[in-house]
Amino acid sequence: MKIDLKIQKLDKKTTKVDANIAQKEIDVVEKNIIKELSKEKEIDGFNKGEAPEYVIRFTFKEEIENERNKVIFESISEQLQSDYDINIDDMEFLPEYDKIDDSSETFSVEFAITQSVFPTIDMTDYKTILPRFTVPTVSRVEVANELTRTIKSVVKAEPLDKDRKTLEKWDIAVVDIKTTINEETTESKNVMIEVGSGSSIPGFEDELIDMKVGYSKEINLTFPDDFANVSLAGQDVEYTVLLNEIRMLKMPKSITKSVLKKILPNDNEPTLELLEQRISDNMFFRKLETAITKEKIMFMDELIAKSSYDINDEFLDTEIQATFDTLSDEEKIRLEDNEEELATYKENIKTNIISWYKYRLALQELLVVEDVKLEDGELQDAFDDYIARNNFEDANTARIELEKDNAFITSLRDSTLEEKLFYKLFNLTK
Repeated sequence: MKIDLKIQKLDKKTTKVDANIAQKEIDVVEKNIIKELSKEKEIDGFNKGEAPEYVIRFTFKEEIENERNKVIFESISEQLQSDYDINIDDMEFLPEYDKIDDSSETFSVEFAITQSVFPTIDMTDYKTILPRFTVPTVSRVEVANELTRTIKSVVKAEPLDKDRKTLEKWDIAVVDIKTTINEETTESKNVMIEVGSGSSIPGFEDELIDMKVGYSKEINLTFPDDFANVSLAGQDVEYTVLLNEIRMLKMPKSITKSVLKKILPNDNEPTLELLEQRISDNMFFRKLETAITKEKIMFMDELIAKSSYDINDEFLDTEIQATFDTLSDEEKIRLEDNEEELATYKENIKTNIISWYKYRLALQELLVVEDVKLEDGELQDAFDDYIARNNFEDANTARIELEKDNAFITSLRDSTLEEKLFYKLFNLTK
């Protein structure tokens, strides 16, 4: 089909398209459509394929026009691709033509295409903003302290062997806790907390010291601004704590094979040296991951800041709605009943989506520029490392279940690629 095609760039995202086609070419398209309809459709008073053209044209007028417009649009699409390198498959376009002029000699089409403008990631001199990375170290004291905590985790907490009713540091408090945040209260029974271990919100364990068995206490605290659970950071919390019992951990006089087997259940011949090495390795990699994450965020923030983004509003609206749809019906109703809270929720989701989108695009650009790909066996090695580091009680069962989890495998592939990229950028070796 011969098309006289003209385009006009209205703005960065919108292109106006004018297409003129000789009416005789349109007639050929319509005749072919009518011919096919004649074979397919049943019309009262006629056998299939025998109804006159004017009857079919009158009976199926709307269907013929829709099919004709589809053929025209496909032809325009092909010519836009070949003449102007505009791929409509990568764009959002108006499904209806803005204007169709069906005159006697020329068939004219006018419509607009809205193109998703992809971001420009500025990779100019990106290596100059890379941080000077310092590899962390692990001291013997840190390993010894972690060894003590690890042994405590497998030692049974026993009742006090003396008639003491007041809680002291390093005791195990067996407590019932009512937790109230934003007027919502939850309850937990017989929770065991080692006082002084730092496993609770800062200040909580200090408030437990000197409590007496059978007594309760109200504790009012505020979650730190840098609390791991972002949704709780900076929030006020009220605890009502009832001390049911005091227990203590009786540390073994020596680290026996049975104790080591509890800590390293997947090793046939666990030794203290092996345990210390595992602890040292795990602490090193935790420190390394923390250091990499910190430097990576600073680097990526700077890279993103010098790049341009134009994120499509319809894309954002779709993602916000998809996130909203994952909420429980009760939570949806609660938000929909409060316009201000719903608006705040959607704005927060929008901010998170934009941040994630920018990060992923910059990351993809870095992977291409640095030519980072997974080689044969690297994903399997990452999988094996994950199994080993998490010390599953039943490693074989965990392996079988995770191998069937496509979402986990995809996430592992992405994280392994990202890790490989930043190991390369920071000049690190495994």
